[in-house]
Amino acid sequence: MRIGRGLRPARDQPAGRGAGAARSATRRSRPGRDALPLPEGDRPVVDGILFDEAGNAVAYYVLKRHPGEVNAFGSPVSDCDLLPAEAVIHLFRPERPGQSRGIPEITPA
Repeated sequence: MRIGRGLRPARDQPAGRGAGAARSATRRSRPGRDALPLPEGDRPVVDGILFDEAGNAVAYYVLKRHPGEVNAFGSPVSDCDLLPAEAVIHLFRPERPGQSRGIPEITPA
Protein backbone atom coordinates (compact mmCIF):
# COMPACT_ATOMS: atom_id res chain seq x y z
CA MET A 1 0.00 0.00 0.00
CA ARG A 2 1.14 3.54 -0.72
CA ILE A 3 -0.12 7.00 -0.07
CA GLY A 4 -2.94 7.80 -2.52
CA ARG A 5 -6.12 9.61 -3.42
CA GLY A 6 -8.65 9.24 -0.59
CA LEU A 7 -7.08 11.82 1.72
CA ARG A 8 -8.16 11.61 5.33
CA PRO A 9 -6.71 14.48 7.36
CA ALA A 10 -6.62 13.43 10.99
CA ARG A 11 -7.46 16.15 13.46
CA ASP A 12 -7.29 16.09 17.21
CA GLN A 13 -10.43 16.82 19.17
CA PRO A 14 -10.84 17.71 22.82
CA ALA A 15 -10.70 14.79 25.21
CA GLY A 16 -14.02 13.28 26.27
CA ARG A 17 -15.18 12.63 29.80
CA GLY A 18 -13.05 10.59 32.13
CA ALA A 19 -9.37 10.53 32.93
CA GLY A 20 -7.13 9.92 29.96
CA ALA A 21 -10.00 9.91 27.45
CA ALA A 22 -9.06 11.20 24.02
CA ARG A 23 -10.73 11.37 20.63
CA SER A 24 -9.52 11.71 17.09
CA ALA A 25 -11.53 12.32 13.96
CA THR A 26 -11.05 12.18 10.21
CA ARG A 27 -12.50 14.27 7.43
CA ARG A 28 -13.14 12.71 4.02
CA SER A 29 -11.79 14.76 1.16
CA ARG A 30 -13.77 14.86 -2.07
CA PRO A 31 -11.87 13.76 -5.19
CA GLY A 32 -10.52 16.81 -6.96
CA ARG A 33 -9.82 18.80 -3.81
CA ASP A 34 -6.50 17.06 -3.24
CA ALA A 35 -4.87 17.64 -6.64
CA LEU A 36 -2.99 20.93 -6.54
CA PRO A 37 0.52 20.97 -8.03
CA LEU A 38 2.40 23.95 -6.62
CA PRO A 39 6.09 24.84 -6.71
CA GLU A 40 7.89 24.59 -3.36
CA GLY A 41 11.40 25.86 -4.06
CA ASP A 42 13.56 22.93 -5.17
CA ARG A 43 11.36 20.33 -3.42
CA PRO A 44 9.21 18.32 -5.85
CA VAL A 45 5.42 18.67 -5.68
CA VAL A 46 3.39 16.10 -7.64
CA ASP A 47 -0.43 16.13 -7.67
CA GLY A 48 -0.49 18.30 -4.56
CA ILE A 49 1.96 16.08 -2.62
CA LEU A 50 5.20 17.66 -1.37
CA PHE A 51 8.09 15.15 -1.37
CA ASP A 52 11.48 15.25 0.33
CA GLU A 53 14.78 14.47 -1.42
CA ALA A 54 14.32 10.73 -0.73
CA GLY A 55 10.87 10.67 -2.37
CA ASN A 56 8.86 10.47 0.87
CA ALA A 57 5.63 12.46 1.22
CA VAL A 58 6.22 15.40 3.57
CA ALA A 59 2.96 17.35 3.20
CA TYR A 60 -0.23 17.58 1.16
CA TYR A 61 -1.84 20.62 -0.44
CA VAL A 62 -5.64 20.34 -0.12
CA LEU A 63 -7.94 22.88 -1.74
CA LYS A 64 -10.42 24.59 0.58
CA ARG A 65 -13.06 24.36 -2.17
CA HIS A 66 -13.70 22.03 -5.10
CA PRO A 67 -11.76 23.25 -8.17
CA GLY A 68 -15.02 23.53 -10.15
CA GLU A 69 -16.39 26.17 -7.78
CA VAL A 70 -15.93 29.84 -8.62
CA ASN A 71 -15.76 32.86 -6.36
CA ALA A 72 -18.00 35.93 -6.49
CA PHE A 73 -15.96 37.40 -9.37
CA GLY A 74 -16.26 34.28 -11.54
CA SER A 75 -12.64 33.18 -11.26
CA PRO A 76 -11.54 29.80 -9.88
CA VAL A 77 -10.79 29.55 -6.18
CA SER A 78 -7.31 28.25 -5.37
CA ASP A 79 -6.91 28.73 -1.61
CA CYS A 80 -5.40 25.63 -0.08
CA ASP A 81 -4.26 24.20 3.23
CA LEU A 82 -0.87 22.55 3.69
CA LEU A 83 -1.31 19.42 5.82
CA PRO A 84 1.74 17.61 7.22
CA ALA A 85 2.04 13.99 6.06
CA GLU A 86 1.78 12.80 9.67
CA ALA A 87 -1.77 14.22 9.79
CA VAL A 88 -2.97 12.46 6.62
CA ILE A 89 -4.02 8.85 6.06
CA HIS A 90 -3.91 8.32 2.30
CA LEU A 91 -3.79 4.73 1.02
CA PHE A 92 -4.07 3.07 -2.39
CA ARG A 93 -2.66 0.11 -4.28
CA PRO A 94 -0.33 1.42 -7.03
CA GLU A 95 -1.03 0.20 -10.57
CA ARG A 96 2.26 1.40 -12.09
CA PRO A 97 5.79 2.28 -10.90
CA GLY A 98 6.22 5.79 -9.56
CA GLN A 99 2.50 6.34 -9.03
CA SER A 100 1.90 8.80 -6.17
CA ARG A 101 -1.92 8.75 -6.07
CA GLY A 102 -4.77 6.42 -6.88
CA ILE A 103 -8.23 5.22 -5.91
CA PRO A 104 -8.41 3.48 -2.51
CA GLU A 105 -9.66 -0.10 -2.46
CA ILE A 106 -12.37 0.89 0.02
CA THR A 107 -13.98 3.23 -2.55
CA PRO A 108 -17.32 1.79 -3.70
CA ALA A 109 -17.57 0.93 -7.38
